[in-house]
Amino acid sequence: MASAKDLMLPYLKDCEAAAYGAKIGVQPIARLNLNEYQYDLSPKVVATLKEHAPLGKFYVYLGDEPTAELQEKIAGYVGVEKDNIVLDEALDQAFNRLPKSFIQLGDNIVSMAPTYPELILGVERCGGKRKMVPKHEPDLLMDADKIIEAIDEKTKMVFVCSPNNPTSVKMKRDDILKVVENAKNSIVVVDECYYEYCGETVADTINEYPNLYVARSFSKGFGLAGARMAYLIACKEACEVFNKVLNGFELNRYGVFAAMASLNDLSYYQGIWAKIASEKARMTKEFRTLGVKVWDSATSFTFMDISASGKTSTQMKEMFLREYKILIRDVHATFPDLSKKYVSFGTGKPEINDMLIEGMKNAFSK
Repeated sequence: MASAKDLMLPYLKDCEAAAYGAKIGVQPIARLNLNEYQYDLSPKVVATLKEHAPLGKFYVYLGDEPTAELQEKIAGYVGVEKDNIVLDEALDQAFNRLPKSFIQLGDNIVSMAPTYPELILGVERCGGKRKMVPKHEPDLLMDADKIIEAIDEKTKMVFVCSPNNPTSVKMKRDDILKVVENAKNSIVVVDECYYEYCGETVADTINEYPNLYVARSFSKGFGLAGARMAYLIACKEACEVFNKVLNGFELNRYGVFAAMASLNDLSYYQGIWAKIASEKARMTKEFRTLGVKVWDSATSFTFMDISASGKTSTQMKEMFLREYKILIRDVHATFPDLSKKYVSFGTGKPEINDMLIEGMKNAFSK
């Protein structure tokens, strides 16, 4: 009898399997490795989650009153029409669904490297291939001309992450739009997951470019990583295309109502974003006095070259976990195309950030 592995589509055999749950041996007091929001949720969001806990037995679905209201609220926040917004439970899910509309066996996606991988993996799960254009120091910015040069007749999607994960830098708006303009026969997806910390967008051009999707999430700026809520911004026709790969029951009640509560308390979150910016700037200043190379971050996290410490990224991660019980990211472990000299970490509350500063001082003094 044939096994599931025997019957698997041939191109899936080379696809990566997700694995984020490795044992770490120490219970951290702060997990900063996935750039999660570290501050308190809005009290309005907490109250909303409590209110809806007993209602978790009931669906929310696309087109019902709550999801329609959320679309309206997001449209107002972005500055577009309701028909320019399509909801999904998370960007990772959206990045796996988008290729189903456009990718066939043998097609490819063009992107920069290193960058957030999920849309690229989504293309490969549909039988497509990746064409990656490396970014180089000192700025780690996308080379728009090389991205355009890599596009060929088999390129059905182009991916730009700005600000970029894992490098924290934002791409130049003119460069992003240059790529969109020249990818005339390809879908361009611009990941703006860290928009709330960056403040720059190309969402205002969606009706000018019918091949453009702008992707955002409530995970990083609003602290709803566990509640799962995301959206795409695109022209009406492009939103209608994406809706064809949805079944209508993707959304969860907690994500929908918590997202609405977040947008109803923007002033609270704006205060948090200002605190994060201030703390991030404070840490960056301290790190640079040590001679550490730190990139100007347009995100909620810090990306740095720790090679001057004499430690590898793995050794630095292990040191912080062992001595401070803080989990930072060994960037090479999740982005192997980068060498073992980079670490990153989300911005914690001041007392955690003080420990990060102390740890780096100790690491660079030995």
